[in-house]
Amino acid sequence: KDESFTTKWTLGIYGKSLTFSVSADKPLVHQMRLGGVAAPLRKTIHTPYFGDQLVYLPANRLFTCRRLDWTFSNASNADGDARYDKKTDGTRNLLAEAGYIAFSHTPGEFWGITGGSFANDGDVLRSLKDYGVDHIGIIYHTWQRYGYDIKLPDHVPANPKWGGDDAMRALGQAAKDCGYLFSLHENYVDMYPDAPSYDESSIALLADGKKYPAWYNPEETTP
Repeated sequence: KDESFTTKWTLGIYGKSLTFSVSADKPLVHQMRLGGVAAPLRKTIHTPYFGDQLVYLPANRLFTCRRLDWTFSNASNADGDARYDKKTDGTRNLLAEAGYIAFSHTPGEFWGITGGSFANDGDVLRSLKDYGVDHIGIIYHTWQRYGYDIKLPDHVPANPKWGGDDAMRALGQAAKDCGYLFSLHENYVDMYPDAPSYDESSIALLADGKKYPAWYNPEETTP
């Protein structure tokens, strides 16, 4: 039995990411894996709520990750690897996958805004609705005036780099039109000394008069 098949790859560049799509002419693929980073010195970083591995390349001082686009996938399961299980009739779906391989000096860039605008993320929500996704709850993290977790508690106005308040309103309207629950990630408990609104007298004190410390994230601490 001939089990050979041909695949077609299309490569491109989007921002700082290598994009790809791949398809096959016969339904013979059992699994597709994007592979790992072929570098002698690398460190895999566990990232909560992020399905794929984030890898640090110390020689290049770069972070990298790779991810399949589940909205394009034809697989039975596309969480990390793409798995093509047999269907009830014994056949498999044709291979059809797309995804991204990204590199950045700052891992926070992997939380990027679509096309550099909040409004474009609204278009993504409308696309999900068109795909038949009717129930979504959104906590939108990276939107603040100075960026995520910077100069708290000065969140507003929405970051002008990504369209400011007008583009944020468009995003919120898109979520409302789709019937999705939508909220913004906020923190009005911590106060950073570099925030324009910083006020020493507003800091909570412990019984001994020392300042009440905020939470500490060692992964965000730089030498």
